Amino acid sequence: MYTARSDPHTYEVVREALLHSAGNGAKLLDVGCGSGAFLDSVRDVAPEFEGCDFNVGQYEDESTRTRIKRVDLNQESLPYPDDGFGAVTCLDVLEHVLNPYGILRELLRVTRPGGYVIVSTPNIASILQRGQFLVTGGFRGFFDPRHSTENGERHVSPIFGQTLREAISGGASIVRTDYNRTVIPKLRIEVPLKHLLVSEVIIWTIRKNA
Repeated sequence: MYTARSDPHTYEVVREALLHSAGNGAKLLDVGCGSGAFLDSVRDVAPEFEGCDFNVGQYEDESTRTRIKRVDLNQESLPYPDDGFGAVTCLDVLEHVLNPYGILRELLRVTRPGGYVIVSTPNIASILQRGQFLVTGGFRGFFDPRHSTENGERHVSPIFGQTLREAISGGASIVRTDYNRTVIPKLRIEVPLKHLLVSEVIIWTIRKNA
């Protein structure tokens, strides 16, 4: 199904958000962990970690592979007990599943009270995406095979900030919003701007009520 392929720019931003919110040493779960690249990048700040993904046969490191569980987010709940993790990350995954807000509630379920969930998704509020929607009635990259995962899953669920806030209301709140780099389409030229109206990726840090 999904195999997350976030780029290193996103990892850097999420690592900073993780340290700022949960701090050093929080027990971490990465949902849709792909090849484990993000988990490898935060081993020094989150040495106690677990991960889950649809494809679990891609880990050369035995110490990582034994901590990864298989799950189909379109069909199953997360295979973890309630309130088990101080921090949960889900990077570039929600847009690939059919019920992203149901998955978001699952992320919060396995997060301990006062813990944090960090999610990243395509930024559909950018000028580029707004223009695309105005012209075509759809968002760039959605239902497009060029934006598929390694297993062929496409972007099918655009994530709206207002809907996300409504989905978590009463049990959690957004405490931090970050943005990834800005890239000029076609030319793939990076611009040193990080803002709602121009960035490709938006990253929300959500705190579960204590």
